[in-house]
Amino acid sequence: MIKLRNLISEDESTADKDMKAAKKLEYELGKTYSVINDNLKLIDKNLSSFNAPGLKAAFLDGIKAGVRGQKYDVRASQKKFGNYFKR
Repeated sequence: MIKLRNLISEDESTADKDMKAAKKLEYELGKTYSVINDNLKLIDKNLSSFNAPGLKAAFLDGIKAGVRGQKYDVRASQKKFGNYFKR
């Protein structure tokens, strides 16, 4: 017979292990935000202030288009972003 106390301690142990693993990923995953920011700066650097806002919006809209719940569809992002250039 499994006791409730044993189930709770197993769940806490798994949660603790997962949190330690997540902490190890924090830095690497966090770099993604810097990459996005660097790309937005790249747009500002290479385009005029007239056209930069449109490309930045298209870039960010592409990222948003790929977010599907807890999944990311890179093809949907690329398609949405590519539509900017088909005008």
